[in-house]
Amino acid sequence: MQYYYLITGLTRRPLDAPIASVAARLREVRGGEGFDVPAIRDRIKKGLSARDVRAVELLERYNALSSTEEYEPFFQEFEQGSSGIGIGRGGIASVMERWPEYLVRWIRADRTIRNLTAAWRAKSLGWDLKDEHGVRSMLMGLTESEKERIMADPKGAGYELRLPCMDELVKVWETEDFVQREQQLDALRWHVADHIKGELRDYFGIGTVLCYLIQLDLLHRWVALDAQYGREVFRAMVESLVTIPAQEKAQEEEKTE
Repeated sequence: MQYYYLITGLTRRPLDAPIASVAARLREVRGGEGFDVPAIRDRIKKGLSARDVRAVELLERYNALSSTEEYEPFFQEFEQGSSGIGIGRGGIASVMERWPEYLVRWIRADRTIRNLTAAWRAKSLGWDLKDEHGVRSMLMGLTESEKERIMADPKGAGYELRLPCMDELVKVWETEDFVQREQQLDALRWHVADHIKGELRDYFGIGTVLCYLIQLDLLHRWVALDAQYGREVFRAMVESLVTIPAQEKAQEEEKTE
């Protein structure tokens, strides 16, 4: 379905500067306030077909994934939705409605970026494959062998998967400052969202609507964030991750004495 009036009425915010700079300008204009993203999303949904409302809700579900218990059922549904082949009771295959191509491509690309980055962070902190820090459980929608491959060599795995933005992702990883690295990572995801839209040439369809919502969420995150606060939160997270295993090891040593 085409949404000529809806899409021409969307406020476009091209990323013509670092994402944090754009967010800072918007934060200044809005008196420090962020966007009411749920309200904007609800207004957009009112102009969509029932099928495309479901696509937006699937994107929302993906964005809200936060645990292994949620990953497995979602990605089982994703694999069926991306192929249009459902598996019912008794393992019987059936034809089902395919998810929009834009949504399928975005989830595949973003999942790969997230998984590779989580594995790279683990290796950069000197963590191994024993998963003492729960890194393997953070990898989404992968088999155990795929997790092994990514954890062993995130960079090599990315090139094997032919991720189009792999060179840019490696440059992001090499950025030392945490806040700058996160900004660059979100800017990369912003451009990936645009790239997929350009590939599909779906300028007045649900793909463009989904791209807009993805970029709106990215921008809202940085309008709401303060750089110094972000650094403090990151340091606290790293310290807790390093301290907990050390405490557990000390407790184990006490038990053996």
